[in-house]
Amino acid sequence: MTFKELLDKYQFEEIVPEIRDVWKHNDISGFKMAFDCLKALTPKPSEGSVDITIAGDESDPYIRVMGLSEDYWENGLSKAININRLADINLPEKMLLAHCLWEITYYGFTQKAVREKFYGYRNRWEENNQFDKMLHGLIIRHYRKTVKRKNLKFTKEGEPGFCAKNKEELNNFLFSTKKTNRRKRKAEKRYRERREYLERMSRRTELIKKLSRNGSSFSFKDLEFILTINKGQEENYESFPNASSSRATYLEDLILNYADLSDLAVKKITDIVILAESSKDTPVSSDEEEILRNIFSHLYPSARIHYGFAVNEAAGSEILLSINFIDR
Repeated sequence: MTFKELLDKYQFEEIVPEIRDVWKHNDISGFKMAFDCLKALTPKPSEGSVDITIAGDESDPYIRVMGLSEDYWENGLSKAININRLADINLPEKMLLAHCLWEITYYGFTQKAVREKFYGYRNRWEENNQFDKMLHGLIIRHYRKTVKRKNLKFTKEGEPGFCAKNKEELNNFLFSTKKTNRRKRKAEKRYRERREYLERMSRRTELIKKLSRNGSSFSFKDLEFILTINKGQEENYESFPNASSSRATYLEDLILNYADLSDLAVKKITDIVILAESSKDTPVSSDEEEILRNIFSHLYPSARIHYGFAVNEAAGSEILLSINFIDR
């Protein structure tokens, strides 16, 4: 039996208890999106298989699934499921499917998230904004001052690294018991605070740039208030409607019935920024826009709703929804 054949045996509502048992969280909207996306995909022939084994020791065994998370989803669908060493354990098909879904979504709940994880790499020190540039300079200056080396080695992510001449020098660097004086401790604290500030401002600037990019109805000035926020949380959803629902009603059902936004209820959400992305051929209609607006106006009646739309051909016939909850 292939993963696709197992998937087609059930509807998502039938495996919700098993998903909750495996995931241990209330928010299962990601699994709902992944399940519906996988249902709509056409399997592609691929090598390998989905191997199900028992791992851990006898006192604490657990199910291990291998062969799905490190491959494209279309390839994983065509792989045969091999169950090894499970003769003494009664593993129902629904629980097996839940474990397979957990494995295939290990790096993200959409194909886009998985592709970005493996193929969307960029050097973190590309100067995307002024805060990135200042942050890079701060780390380099601090490293040179602390380690007292002018010639630096860098990791793949762009972080400076220590390059020892010999083992003794490396051990001295790693296991030094020298105590720092008060002046050095205060300097280290200032460095950490400054680094955290620049990292925070860089993330906020990148968020504004992403939401106000070319093709978006938002401008940078519209969202400039994000630079002053206290806290923020981003959630992303994608529509995969069936014949009995539209794109907007699918997203409404997904958010209201499968997402868990209870942790936001205790926060003072002042603004909600909603960006709906769709292709030129299938833009968001006025009826769909009203449904999307109403979802959050009912959940957070006192919050200001900032609604925008953007053209994204990668969305195909679906709607990609980015929700940013702002606590000012």
